Amino acid sequence: MMPPDNDDLHAQVASRLGLLPDFYGSAALPAGPAAALWAFAKAAYLDIPLPSLLKERLFVHLSRFCEVRYCIVRHVGFLIGAGRPAGDAHVPPLTVQQVMRLLRRPVPVAAQLDRAIREMEARTGPAGLPEPDTADEARLFDALTVLFLAPSQAGRVREGVAKLVGAANLELLTGFLAFVRAAHWWTEMYPQLNYEPDAIACMGRDPALAALMLDGSEAMQAALDRDEHRLAAARLREREADLARVQRIGGVGGIDIDVADGMRAWRSPEYLRLHGLPPDAREETHAQWRARVHPEDRDQAERTLMDALNGESGGYDSEYRIVRPSDGEVRWIHARADIERDADGRAVRLVGAHIDVTESKRMYAAVRESEERQKVLIAELQHRTRNLMGVVRVLADRTARASTSLDDFRARLDDRLAALSRVQGLLSRLDEYDRVTFDELLDTEIAALAADAGRVTRRGPAGVRLRSSTVQTLAMALHELAINAMKYGALAQPSGRLAVQWSLERAGPDGGPWLHVDWRETGVRMPPQAATRMGHGRELIEQALPYQLGARTSCDFGGDGLHCTLSIPVSASTP
Repeated sequence: MMPPDNDDLHAQVASRLGLLPDFYGSAALPAGPAAALWAFAKAAYLDIPLPSLLKERLFVHLSRFCEVRYCIVRHVGFLIGAGRPAGDAHVPPLTVQQVMRLLRRPVPVAAQLDRAIREMEARTGPAGLPEPDTADEARLFDALTVLFLAPSQAGRVREGVAKLVGAANLELLTGFLAFVRAAHWWTEMYPQLNYEPDAIACMGRDPALAALMLDGSEAMQAALDRDEHRLAAARLREREADLARVQRIGGVGGIDIDVADGMRAWRSPEYLRLHGLPPDAREETHAQWRARVHPEDRDQAERTLMDALNGESGGYDSEYRIVRPSDGEVRWIHARADIERDADGRAVRLVGAHIDVTESKRMYAAVRESEERQKVLIAELQHRTRNLMGVVRVLADRTARASTSLDDFRARLDDRLAALSRVQGLLSRLDEYDRVTFDELLDTEIAALAADAGRVTRRGPAGVRLRSSTVQTLAMALHELAINAMKYGALAQPSGRLAVQWSLERAGPDGGPWLHVDWRETGVRMPPQAATRMGHGRELIEQALPYQLGARTSCDFGGDGLHCTLSIPVSASTP
């Protein structure tokens, strides 16, 4: 298709814009490039599906930063009724006062811009394109100014604009900015462009408006600031990276809550890691935070936060558990923050830090558990010591009554104390879950006698676990049986033999497991006084075991040797 000649192009422009701007009508402009620029204007400015008044207001705002003043003069003319704003005949004109308010809008300093971007990032969903002369339009224009002047430094700004107006509108606005930049460049390439008569008349009628339009100081300052802005942005990125590294090393997550804006929160990357959130979840609502708090801590955690915000304190301190969405793990969080308040004392902002104190909590719980266990062990030791002293007194008393001399007393008491020491050695090696087994106890006693192993047989299941409360009394009974066999019975006579058999009954008289022991001595010549020689041992077996352990016992001194049976309840955890 052949490009239109100048007359055809001028007719198209005038029909669409309501007049022929010198931008397209100057005799100095070649027809071909002018036609290409007009095609670009229709695609990225006139026909782009954005509100006409928004486009024209934004064109005027951005033209403040062009050194050549043609664009700002022409497009102010469109806004106040000379021509059609963005080619739209249905847009009502603005008043001069409305236009002057637009031209006087200050360009935000870095801190204001950062706050505006954070407010946009905190949106849970796009608000759509803003109405004219609103706070959202001001935020949008400030952000688009950065995109226009320093696009390579504006990655985060793009994200904020996308959150405010939606990704599709961001792309349309990006194309519009490209045309505005091309228009500015065009005016700089062709400085012979003239102001149209309607624009000159407008400036003559209102010198204050003319002064604002023709003042190029903002454009000059913008050009001077561009390099400084890039350096400042680079320094800011470095500081943010350093801060993120420090937070990562220290395990501290940062949070910034805008209390005045519905408790919307901005979170640092380390906060997201601690809470098990995805890296792009930089903003959060109060309801989302509350849902992540452990159900048992939720009400108290929220009450602590609200009490701090509604009070007069300048700080907040709380500990609670969270359930991390990433892995379902329960973690302890220590949250501390400063609270900023307005002149009336109302909380407007909370800036704080979150620290994961789970490991500290676990260590503290382990120490407390160890202390409690130590108290239990000390109490158990005291109990056992008192019992042991009682047993020693009984042993000494009964041994003295059965002894014929001091030497006899010493020998008997030494034997019994040695048996008592052996069983204490077994018990001292156990923790709260272990048990002494019957075969271990039996072997310890027989080994202590240094008896001929060929004259002793033992048969029964291994690992029958004894109740800790029965071990000491049972051990003394086995000792009495063994010492009697060593001195007078099967192990004292060459022809004697000792057989110990035991079995386990899973459901004994009380419903639990019972151990049945059969102690049988054979090949023994029994003297008439055999029963009296085992006075204390027989008393222990036939009286103490049934009384203390609920055991069933019998001792029979037959013509061939002693036959003794013991039945006692054992640990329910016996295999």
